[in-house]
Amino acid sequence: MFSILSGTSQSTPHVAGVIALMFEANPGATVDEIKSALTSTATSMAAQCPEGCGAGLINARKAVESILAIKRS
Repeated sequence: MFSILSGTSQSTPHVAGVIALMFEANPGATVDEIKSALTSTATSMAAQCPEGCGAGLINARKAVESILAIKRS
């Protein structure tokens, strides 16, 4: 049996997992860099959620690729 669940209690584990992947890909990344990469690569959900959906739908692949692109001097 399956059910549809939503809300932060459902999304938080997914976001935490993507953040873990991002830190694994770039252990030197700062929290601000992780947050920026995560939010800037999200797919907008504005049309489906006119009352607000944060930064949108998380895109794990783009987020990890974005954090990998950060070079340290």
